[in-house]
Amino acid sequence: MNATSTLGFVMSLAVLSALPRCWGAGVNVAVYQPAGFTTAVLPELFKPWAAAAGFNVIVLKPEDVRAGKFQNADVLLVADADSHTAAIRPDADEKKALQSFVAAGGGYIGICGGCALALDSDTGLALLPLRQVSAYSLKKGPQQVKLQMTRLTQTILGDDRKMVEATFEGGPVMEPHKHKKQPRRADIVGLFWEAAGASTSARKNPMAFTPAVITCDYGKGRVVGFSIHPERTAGCESWLPNAIRWAAVKNR
Repeated sequence: MNATSTLGFVMSLAVLSALPRCWGAGVNVAVYQPAGFTTAVLPELFKPWAAAAGFNVIVLKPEDVRAGKFQNADVLLVADADSHTAAIRPDADEKKALQSFVAAGGGYIGICGGCALALDSDTGLALLPLRQVSAYSLKKGPQQVKLQMTRLTQTILGDDRKMVEATFEGGPVMEPHKHKKQPRRADIVGLFWEAAGASTSARKNPMAFTPAVITCDYGKGRVVGFSIHPERTAGCESWLPNAIRWAAVKNR
């Protein structure tokens, strides 16, 4: 690549990254910024690759969600802030609006705290028919954990590896939760092959052999939950954009 073409490529990235709110033919991704979060949620999405990959990104604040202003979004992305100091706890009106968005055909990608929000609990959205294992604590800080991947990894994440090392930062430890009124099946994309910083014995540590990446339909929409952080894992950078595109299919 000569100097002229290199300069043109760099300028193109700059223009694309400067236009994250322009909704066009790409996938429209709404990133939810909960109340109490003072820093940008998942800043990785605002890097030039987001626009260059065909993603149009906008931040949705609680007042936008309550008013149902999803800005023609195809996919809603919910994740922790870098500080991890604020809980993701939408109020009743926000929860109803978020559930309605997915039920109508919108995609939902939850990472770490965003995955916990998707669970069937008193504070969750019940987008995934699972609950969080109670009375279970892990040591603080990022950890590398080994995952065993299923056949869905290629379809949803575009990766054909069977075993993967991923970054875990205290995401939810999940178990099946049968919903009496509306039973639904969740499909495992990857599971924890070992527990973070502890024994791999399921008797000693309930994290081992539980879902690390999970998917489920909710109404007309698709839901993907990541207990791990693919966007912060070397070698898994493509997982998030691929999951976004997959979740957007039903709404396009």
